[in-house]
Amino acid sequence: GVIAHELAHQWFGDLVTMEWWTDIWLNEGFATYMAYLGTNAFEPSWFIKDLFVTSDLQYVFSQDCLETSHPISIPVSHPEEINQLFDGISYYKGASIIRMMSHFLTETTFEAGITNYLNNHMYANAAQDDLWEALTKQAHADGNLPEDLTVKTIMDTWTLQMGYPVINVVNNGDGRATLTQERFLVVPNPNSNDTHVYKWWVPITFTTQEDPDFNQTHATIGITEADDSITISGMPADGSWVIFNLQETGYYRVNYEPSNWQLIIDQLVDDFTGIHLLNRAQVIDDALELARAGQLPYDIALSVESYLGNETEYVPWNAALNNLGYLEMMFTRTGGYGALREYFLALLTPLYNSVGFEDNPDDALLDQYKRNMAREWSCKFGLEDCVSKSVDLYAQWMEDPADLTIISPNQKS
Repeated sequence: GVIAHELAHQWFGDLVTMEWWTDIWLNEGFATYMAYLGTNAFEPSWFIKDLFVTSDLQYVFSQDCLETSHPISIPVSHPEEINQLFDGISYYKGASIIRMMSHFLTETTFEAGITNYLNNHMYANAAQDDLWEALTKQAHADGNLPEDLTVKTIMDTWTLQMGYPVINVVNNGDGRATLTQERFLVVPNPNSNDTHVYKWWVPITFTTQEDPDFNQTHATIGITEADDSITISGMPADGSWVIFNLQETGYYRVNYEPSNWQLIIDQLVDDFTGIHLLNRAQVIDDALELARAGQLPYDIALSVESYLGNETEYVPWNAALNNLGYLEMMFTRTGGYGALREYFLALLTPLYNSVGFEDNPDDALLDQYKRNMAREWSCKFGLEDCVSKSVDLYAQWMEDPADLTIISPNQKS
């Protein structure tokens, strides 16, 4: 990934250089996203693109939901300000909104527009408006963007202000739903003096239990920065779930009414494969972060995790443990820690048993990641088999410290 990131800079940074430090995200955001595409092209069996959701998107969500965040594009007037821009917002939020564009414009339009952008500005400088112009022309030519709408109109709402929204979905019961947006803050400050009105142009995608299609990530509707709410059709009948933000391609969270959350929980428990693995990671992350922010009861959020004993994929597990680690930290040194430990072990034991303790370098990449994760968390909570095997392995190494083959590289890490 690092090699692919640096190779990408030959185009994004070298062939075309940002006009000023304000747009450093054009270098780092593109290189970060292209690292995933390049690695996936080299070795598609690694499924490296799936890791983007938890490693980059959900990671930067946790930074951008704070009042101390900053816009991606920020004026620079002094050399001392430059180094401050090389942070998670420039790299990971930059990559996340680029990924969002590639989906709501379609990959074909996005790739053609990027090619035009690079050709038009090779061996020269460019600003984000030059990118917006190239993508708009291509999207209009391909019919993937209304003629009265520009990429600049959409994307300036994501680059010129900090943060991101949570989309609240209310099913009206007549085949329609009302969608509203508000800035998501994990810890709102009641004494904040920030008077800016945060609204975004949000590309909306969704699918239903009646006709599930998680691959339609090209958004044909959106909430504009001028909308307080919108009403959309196509909602399922009572008793069927709806899921928004397909494959978590949009840079936003989604909250539902309790009834829809329960339908999603029922689906996960009955047959979790009925929901795309990236959307399983999405609903896990959204539910726990919404609960942390006081926007969703914890009993609902934890019920979303209840199916994990059957989950077989790394990415949803990674999303869950990244969030449940917060609860572990909050309960440490409290009287409730014992009950939390039992809760964790009930979830983790089936995962640990399925992957085992012993390393197998011939396993698929994400299976190796899954084993490393299972060992780390199972030993952390004192699963007897994991702890005893770790102690035995360490004792073997202590008898012959010069033998570097006793403990595998994955186990060392």
